Amino acid sequence: PVTSIQQLHVTPVSKSQARQRSGRAGRVKSGVCYRLYTEKAFKGLPSRTIPEIQRTRLDIPMLQLKVLGISDVLNFPFISGPPPPLVEDALELLFACQALDRHGRLTSPIGEALAEFPVDPKLGRMLLASGDLECSEQALSIAAMLSVQSVFHIPRFHRSDAFKAHKALQMREGDHLTLLNVYNAFLDSGKDPEWCRENHVKYAALRRANEIRKHLRRALKRRGVEIKELDENTDEAAVTLIKCVLTGYFPNVAQLSPGGKYVTVRGGQQLTPARGSVLYGSGHRWVVFHEVVETTAGRQMREITAIQPSWLQDVASHYYKYTGADAVRSRAESGEDNKKQEGKQGTKFRKLF
Repeated sequence: PVTSIQQLHVTPVSKSQARQRSGRAGRVKSGVCYRLYTEKAFKGLPSRTIPEIQRTRLDIPMLQLKVLGISDVLNFPFISGPPPPLVEDALELLFACQALDRHGRLTSPIGEALAEFPVDPKLGRMLLASGDLECSEQALSIAAMLSVQSVFHIPRFHRSDAFKAHKALQMREGDHLTLLNVYNAFLDSGKDPEWCRENHVKYAALRRANEIRKHLRRALKRRGVEIKELDENTDEAAVTLIKCVLTGYFPNVAQLSPGGKYVTVRGGQQLTPARGSVLYGSGHRWVVFHEVVETTAGRQMREITAIQPSWLQDVASHYYKYTGADAVRSRAESGEDNKKQEGKQGTKFRKLF
């Protein structure tokens, strides 16, 4: 499996799934199941579905095992054991987020706090950093919006109206601050469904984000994080918020290559921005992204924000280092840990916005 990448592929069901589904035709009384494929096609289906633990990210399960005191997770007797690369990738992320120490032990307070948060460790790390940066109110809103499906709606027969409405809500720095702007505008409207219709955003998704935000806020307060709010109308506030995002998502940094694609600093993956991104086609040299999704159009970054590479030294000096006066690369790939070198990237610094 390819680690750290969501893959959205349409795949055939397994034989066991097909048999289970046919049982629905006879749940109350005898019934008939019509399968819209040939017997030959059925015989060609895989016998069983691959267990989820063998095809999904394991950072949260690994964190929970550490909380339970399981030290040797690589040799844990899973019923269906995950591939070692998935386990190693999860442990590497948790170490990078400072949830685990060099001996694989849960850290305090960061590791213990991340284990309590019902979110991706990178998102949890961002929320913890917001306390020190005094921007927790905004960080909570961004985290909540990242936790729901896209809030933007593009109706089939009113595409131009939707694009115009969405553009009015966009922030030049990127998608994270755009999501914050949408959420704040929703609150300013009094959570009005009519405002959502006029601006072609999804009311149900925003309501869900509002509920998630309340839950995350309670979790932060339980950890003793002082929740403060920034003045959002300054460039300094924008930089602080982006640095907060970067503190959690520093592993997800990419730079623009001469060929027009983005390349991750760690791993050298070639990526393109999702078409719905504020930064699609913008040409920003350095970006941080929320996730990578593999689709039929290739590997795409979702929720992207422009950064200055010098900020990596401020928020993730344990993960990145400068090579020379004007380049940055992953410490792991420069031989400062036991991982093999996978690639390297560097570029000159310049102001992004």
